[in-house]
Amino acid sequence: MSSLGNLDSSFADTATIVTGGAGGMGRAIALAFSAAGSSILVADVDDVGGRQTVDLVTGAGGKAIYQRTDVSRADEVAAMVAASVSNFGGLDYAINAAAIENEVDFLADLEDDNFDRIIAVNLRSVFLCMKHEIRAMLGAGKGGAIVHLAVSLVLPSRRQSIMRPLASASMQSAPGLSRHRCCSMPSRREAETHRRSQTGLACSADSADQMK
Repeated sequence: MSSLGNLDSSFADTATIVTGGAGGMGRAIALAFSAAGSSILVADVDDVGGRQTVDLVTGAGGKAIYQRTDVSRADEVAAMVAASVSNFGGLDYAINAAAIENEVDFLADLEDDNFDRIIAVNLRSVFLCMKHEIRAMLGAGKGGAIVHLAVSLVLPSRRQSIMRPLASASMQSAPGLSRHRCCSMPSRREAETHRRSQTGLACSADSADQMK
């Protein structure tokens, strides 16, 4: 049983992506969702840990696959979401838990490349993941739910702010994107309307081509 406890059985026959699922909180979330009936796509750059999470899920009777994903890369995030759609028939829930938290340099000593990497993983990835996850949910016409985890650094202590200024700042920025997503994410009815409108446009285009 996951340390997160039991989730409601309404998660049965759903598909869930968990980024950062190779260990820690991501693994615990993957196990909890699986125990509630959801099929799990474990995404991470830690191949060994990711496959171990899959083994734990399947060993407990659940269904899971591993997709190596650098969440800062648009092509890999798109492939991650596509893998959920192709293997599980869609995407219902996404838990974006991947992050860099082990920043150890003082701000004055931080290398430019390290700055770029931390921002890419802790902030750019939030945009990329939600962008592709929302598209998949809209395409299915049934909506869904996305959770972004920013852990304790959202409200950093004075020591965290001094010792990990960039990780702290990037994770405090991420909830702003999440709040916008909460306001802009369509309801199930709106998602179905969007899907039908897109299908209608495609049919209209096909009809126009046939009339030429």
